[in-house]
Amino acid sequence: MPEQLADNHEPLPVDALSRYVLRNRTEILYLLRALQKKRSLITAFFGEGRHFFLTAVLDADDRGLILDHSSDERLHEAALNAEKLVCTTKLDRVKVQFSVRDLSEASFEGQPAIRCGLPESLLRLQRREYFRLSAPAEHALKCRVCLPPGTDPRRVINLGIVDISAGGVAMLAPPDGMVLEPGMRFEKCRIDLPLVGFIEATLEVRNVFDMALGEGHQVMRAGCQFLDMSGTMTNAVQRYIMAAERERRAREAALG
Repeated sequence: MPEQLADNHEPLPVDALSRYVLRNRTEILYLLRALQKKRSLITAFFGEGRHFFLTAVLDADDRGLILDHSSDERLHEAALNAEKLVCTTKLDRVKVQFSVRDLSEASFEGQPAIRCGLPESLLRLQRREYFRLSAPAEHALKCRVCLPPGTDPRRVINLGIVDISAGGVAMLAPPDGMVLEPGMRFEKCRIDLPLVGFIEATLEVRNVFDMALGEGHQVMRAGCQFLDMSGTMTNAVQRYIMAAERERRAREAALG
């Protein structure tokens, strides 16, 4: 059975968030041991975000980390041969992200594991503008994407949105020949936001993977980052998220 992406664990663009990056070795080790103590579920990406597996910190010290292995043997072998793993998780509702290298086979308490070097840096991010809202079923958000010439016979497509934040969106697309790859950019994408209006921005694909929905249906899930978002557009996303959250809380209160 394929592993499922842990909730809200997609990688963030570290370069754009450098002021939230820790580089002190003692602080990094403290947070890694906290992840170990809380048994936090970690999503480890490799292959430029094309592949991932779920893991956890089994041990952490000055020499490095030991991570749990993937239950999928093929993923485990592929991960060991990767240049690095980009690990994302939550610690007390705070986004934590770090990269590890020098991967090798290990054993922990008699079970397969992955040994890796201690991260040189660690992103610890708690910002309201990166709160990620799962798109409410009542709103059925769509993203209007203008495709570059020569990439697809269709010039404009509408992709369903899974979740949204001021940092970007996750979208679904059926595997009908459409190609989505990390690094692709789509300009003048439009998203209509109920109760607020619309936003228009450039989207860059950060990671792509297949998802099984049920009854054998397969879709591609693409995590995309907003580029050069104006303050007005960012505020519109924030207003939409707050309005949608108010609606959700009102419905829950009505149901008792």
